[in-house]
Amino acid sequence: MVTTLLAFNGLLAQAEPPWAVNNNNSCSANCHTNSRPDALQVNGQAPPLDLDGLRNDGAMRGELPTFKASRGDTIALLMDVLNGHDAYAVQIKRFDKEGVLGSGGDLLTGYTPDSNWEPQGPLPARYYTDTDDSFDWRGGPVARTFELTLATDTPPNVYDLEYAVAGENGGKFYDDQHFDLQVVPKPSTLALIGLALVGLGIGFRRGQRR
Repeated sequence: MVTTLLAFNGLLAQAEPPWAVNNNNSCSANCHTNSRPDALQVNGQAPPLDLDGLRNDGAMRGELPTFKASRGDTIALLMDVLNGHDAYAVQIKRFDKEGVLGSGGDLLTGYTPDSNWEPQGPLPARYYTDTDDSFDWRGGPVARTFELTLATDTPPNVYDLEYAVAGENGGKFYDDQHFDLQVVPKPSTLALIGLALVGLGIGFRRGQRR
């Protein structure tokens, strides 16, 4: 939930952690109920995989903007606030959700979050709010970036994350957009696997010749 505070420099918005943590980390539940479908845009690339259909949480997502990173890398998760009139705050969440491919229970545990974003709530269901300025809307789009460093042992999978914007506009409004984070092995790891397979093939052929 976003609380609007009056200050000398205008309306300020700040995410309210205790309430959201106890309400599925959603500002839209019983508070910011006015939908604003034009409030934000996530700037990932076109989906590299066909992930249409049922997701691991039972929701129908369809194609989502996608970011791609190797294990151990730092990835900039980019978005724009398109409409935050009058005051707004930005939230990023769903770091505790399982990867959408397979049923192995892959998780993003061990990641390092962006230190410029404020952590809210306990792990694993923690979300982050960009509250450096408690943003007063001055027109847009306004770019926001969350830099996520993946653990070196992050399971390769596709993870369904979410940005949200909530604030005031003659009534509390909310908008969100899911996006995919595709985690892949490092190229060097793939090369080593390839070399190992080649080596196994050579050894197998030599064994056949004897």
